[in-house]
Amino acid sequence: MTLPNIGLIGKLRSGKSAAGDYLASKYGYTQFAFGDELKRYAHELFGEPAPGTKPRELYQWFGQAVRERDPDVWVRKCFERITWFNYVYALAVPARPVVITDVRQPNEFTALQSAGYVLLRVEAPDGLRIERAVNSGDTFNYADLAHGTETALDGYAADFTVVNDAGLAELYAQIDEIMAELSAKEAV
Repeated sequence: MTLPNIGLIGKLRSGKSAAGDYLASKYGYTQFAFGDELKRYAHELFGEPAPGTKPRELYQWFGQAVRERDPDVWVRKCFERITWFNYVYALAVPARPVVITDVRQPNEFTALQSAGYVLLRVEAPDGLRIERAVNSGDTFNYADLAHGTETALDGYAADFTVVNDAGLAELYAQIDEIMAELSAKEAV
């Protein structure tokens, strides 16, 4: 069975990483993020964040500032990394499907759609997302909920949606249903 590449859409602390981790552990996906290189460059320039913290404001500011110069820079860097990974590991491991865990911008959405990715939205109620952010030690303020990186894809239709408001077992069950549907489509 050939599994499709997947892009995860969702707001902060909706459960995109949990969904990506599950797709990796159960279905053999390799995880990438548009923010991987963004974070690497931000840390190189501004230092590593304190353990257990996430400097969300820095990432949002830095990512958007660089996007002003080149809107597709993080898309390109992510795809370059995927290509490099596939090339380097082509002889060592069988080809694995890709999951990109942080689709937040219209150009990211469009690039993945054009590349044939299945787009999966992960939703969770605002109160639960705030609770998760606070409990995780995320450097967070309520204005983050309205930041452009959180709202840019609100009107975009994903191929599938899961609601992550009842624990990991329920999230995983919803993902399993989607994977079964995708597998059935592949078999036809």
